[in-house]
Amino acid sequence: MRARACGKLILCGEHAVVYNHPAIALPLELYTTVEVEEGFGPLTVDHELWSPRHEIRMEEALDHLFPKGNAEIQIRSELPVGVGLGSSAALSVAVCRAIGLEGDALMEKALELENIFHGDASGLDIAVAARGEALWYVKGKPLQPVPLPPCAIVVLDSGTAGDTKVLVQSVADRYDQLEDTIEDIGALVHAARAVLEDPTSLGELLTENHGLLKQLGVSTPALDQLVDLALGAGAYGAKLSGAGGGGVVIALTDDPDHILKSAASAGVEAWLARSGS
Repeated sequence: MRARACGKLILCGEHAVVYNHPAIALPLELYTTVEVEEGFGPLTVDHELWSPRHEIRMEEALDHLFPKGNAEIQIRSELPVGVGLGSSAALSVAVCRAIGLEGDALMEKALELENIFHGDASGLDIAVAARGEALWYVKGKPLQPVPLPPCAIVVLDSGTAGDTKVLVQSVADRYDQLEDTIEDIGALVHAARAVLEDPTSLGELLTENHGLLKQLGVSTPALDQLVDLALGAGAYGAKLSGAGGGGVVIALTDDPDHILKSAASAGVEAWLARSGS
């Protein structure tokens, strides 16, 4: 069977969502497609995706799903790995769909696989990959669709990959020192939900969210520079999106071409994630 699932962008709330605070995430129109055929003997996987570190976790996840082997799996993806765009969740959902899982069974099994990639995953990436819509997400609570911001979103790539599992554990190890900052992120997400259709107010909150993520220690100088680049090019707001340690920055704007040109001038890879309404 053949199936696919989409990537995601976290608008706000990363890391805090692990501790039962809300997060808001958007679907990304980049997909991972998985084809599964019955095989004979050891599990075989045809892919072109993963760094050695990510490949080890992918193999662990697929061995968990196919403990007896006897399957041939082909993976093709438009999503870069390790940059905060939900590549592992898209793979987890797509491969579970390809073996016929759906509904709660799909969500539960896909989350098991995601936990192999990322440790104690919140489930947010799985939810967006499975639903393909913008969501208000609180761990263990019913999913709530939310409106998309009525402006363009540009993604700027730092050119380095982070390690979500390591970063999540790093925050967990320092939770006692970081609890107030995590609480502030949770409160900010509530404020963002109230202004999702006001780009100016939403942008200010996203930039503030980036500052809080810096306090958690998950940003990098390269990500901070991309935020400054986007703001200097007229973005309403900008922040890292995902676990950090590398990966991407998202920028809200009504003039994506200006940000894209500024990024190109700086030698930064950037693309339009959504064009706005």
